[in-house]
Amino acid sequence: MKCLVCHKEYSGVECPRCGFPEIVFLENYEEGIKKIEPEIRAHRKRFLENVSLGVVVYRWKDEAGVVVVDREERIPFGNAAELCGQETWLERKFARIPEEQEIGVLCSILCKEKESQVSVTIPNLMEAELQQVGIRLTEDCKFQLLLRNDAGACSASGEMELFL
Repeated sequence: MKCLVCHKEYSGVECPRCGFPEIVFLENYEEGIKKIEPEIRAHRKRFLENVSLGVVVYRWKDEAGVVVVDREERIPFGNAAELCGQETWLERKFARIPEEQEIGVLCSILCKEKESQVSVTIPNLMEAELQQVGIRLTEDCKFQLLLRNDAGACSASGEMELFL
């Protein structure tokens, strides 16, 4: 069965990811869905309020003439309920890597105290400008990472499932 809230495939009486119960209809499926749509939306909102999205960035340092990773930092976009249906941009700006055609960004998804990380590729912007990273999250739990600069250029990753 596929969960009506988070779209996870499962067997049993309750979704192991979001806790929504298995629903069996005695009537037409579409009519049944229409009747319980408010409950689905309310449960999805409560569930997504506990899912946090962000990116992982690395701080670097010079160690005896060699640049090495100093520390890893997670920068949050916010919870999935507030991000849903809109574009959200991090305030922080990042240096452009001029020789790369694509930028690899590590997306962090915190759900029920468990973190998943997904590597996402975004086409690089060629203008010599600082860049911002953003996210676009759809109602059906799919997301894209975005890249923009002050010159007005913008690029986006392919659409990905929020929950793998």
